[in-house]
Amino acid sequence: MLNNEIYIGRQIWNRMRYLKDPTSGRRVSRMNPRSEWVISDVPHLRIVTQEIWDQARQRLDEIREKTAPQ
Repeated sequence: MLNNEIYIGRQIWNRMRYLKDPTSGRRVSRMNPRSEWVISDVPHLRIVTQEIWDQARQRLDEIREKTAPQ
């Protein structure tokens, strides 16, 4: 949830593509290159202030640093 930029009014299309794995028959997701992403601002969908978003991202970064394998 804290990684979803729609909460700060930014919509990203074409981030992922879905392929069928020929061995298992299951659908697998793959990231598209950033150059193919379509990013648009949708301020009417913003529900979190930029300040709160930045604080949450900073906290996540701190947690990742502490729990990263050494």
